[in-house]
Amino acid sequence: MAKAYLISALRESGRCNGQGLATAKASCTIPDRVGSPDRMIIMPASRQESALRARAREFMREGKLPSVKASQVWGGIGSGMSCSLCGEPIRPDEPEFELEFREAPSQGCVLHADCHAAWELECAAANR
Repeated sequence: MAKAYLISALRESGRCNGQGLATAKASCTIPDRVGSPDRMIIMPASRQESALRARAREFMREGKLPSVKASQVWGGIGSGMSCSLCGEPIRPDEPEFELEFREAPSQGCVLHADCHAAWELECAAANR
């Protein structure tokens, strides 16, 4: 759960430009008001994050996205392919995650960083 809240906190602070959690950790300063992970201030998810998570739940229910953890994840620059969650192209100036699944090898997908974080959170929630 902390990923969505951390992304929201970073965006709220103006210290991150929405590039996603992996990039945020590497290039953004975590605001003082967030604190350490064990004392993190819980911030509501942004509307965009809420919409992405709702879409991830819907796609998992419909079988358009797997609801299990990926067996392999690769990251790199955007290839121009459409994101499996939001449908927007992943531009070369954006990070791209490519996922492969042992249980469903034909169901690989590519995701924006924020879309990947939303899908991971919903996967974790579905598999509790």
